[in-house]
Amino acid sequence: MNQATGHLTDAQIENYVNQDGAASNPEEQRLRFEAHLADCESCVDRVLHAERKHLGLLEGDHMRETPYPGCPAEETLQELAAGIGSPETAEATTEHAAHCDFCGPVLNRYLKEFSESVEQEDAAILKNLETSKTAWQKKFVRENFAVAKKESKRALFSGFWPKLVAVPALAAVAVGVYFVVRPADDLQKAQKLVASAYSERRTTEMRFPSAPFANFSPVPVVRGPDDNRDWTAEPQPLLEAESILAKRLRSGNVDPQWLEVQGRIQLLEAKTDSAKKAVDAFEKAVAADPGNVELKIDLAAASFEEATRTAPDQPVLTKTIDLLNQVLKNPNTEKQQRATALFDLAIAYQKSNMLDLAVNTWEEYLKLDSDSQWANEARSWLQKAKDKIPDPKLQSYVRSRDPLFF
Repeated sequence: MNQATGHLTDAQIENYVNQDGAASNPEEQRLRFEAHLADCESCVDRVLHAERKHLGLLEGDHMRETPYPGCPAEETLQELAAGIGSPETAEATTEHAAHCDFCGPVLNRYLKEFSESVEQEDAAILKNLETSKTAWQKKFVRENFAVAKKESKRALFSGFWPKLVAVPALAAVAVGVYFVVRPADDLQKAQKLVASAYSERRTTEMRFPSAPFANFSPVPVVRGPDDNRDWTAEPQPLLEAESILAKRLRSGNVDPQWLEVQGRIQLLEAKTDSAKKAVDAFEKAVAADPGNVELKIDLAAASFEEATRTAPDQPVLTKTIDLLNQVLKNPNTEKQQRATALFDLAIAYQKSNMLDLAVNTWEEYLKLDSDSQWANEARSWLQKAKDKIPDPKLQSYVRSRDPLFF
């Protein structure tokens, strides 16, 4: 202990975290260490901060720019954050992310994107929870500190150490206990359901920002408003999301995030007017939040669908191309958003028969993402674009043999 201040020294905390805590410290030293933590909130916070820093999961910590060869695909991290992946995949992915300076921060970001905010009324309830009181927290540290270090090695979401949340650990414990008994936030639930529906049936060639990978599965466009949904088996998550959205729309209080949910639901439908309705929803959302990059990507995707459903052979995709170029020129566009915009822009160029631009854009995309399932699809598109571009030497020869060329 630091005799001058009565607190643990930085060196002691660093040594405890780096050497895996109790497992690598003498019993007497461990007991003194934990006894101090049981009565010192300041040192508990410092240990938690050091633990998250050690795992590379704090905001601002150095993050590796490119994944390792054994890293899971980015869409797997997205599915884990959204809660739609299989238990087996989730266990393996969380174990990997706990020790990876690329996947850990990426998963942390996606968790924030999918997490719900604690509203004022919820914060008031949390404040009164037993788990939010200092006495309970000290008792929890005393009883669980030693076990927690071992548990954290097995799964990110179990044990004492909630590494992937951007709130103090004990507050996260209180939030976890509270939200077990509190109904899931409707917006968050609707967003997860739409992401799940997209993964089951991707009816657009465009990508949604933060959406998991799914193979493109075109469905017949329905003629007429009263189809009774007999045109195809609509994914159950989409029906549930529609139900939640309908309830929200009846309340009359619809913000840009709900308009985004509405637009994405409509994009996944295959009615003659659904793409136009999606465009209307996203335009309202962009008007309300003009600085939101993801909404512009969504609007570009909806405009693409409207144009290709209207004129599948020769779609006019000027609006889609302009919006996506705006996103790419925006200095605030994040890497994942940039990748989505490049992917969608390359498709728009290819559908517009701007093959040289399509090739260049696909190649730029593959510099950002080279080993995911999206990258495999990108390579397929790229090869198709290259196959359609005439060989310059052959084209020159044909022209030279044509009298009209002279």
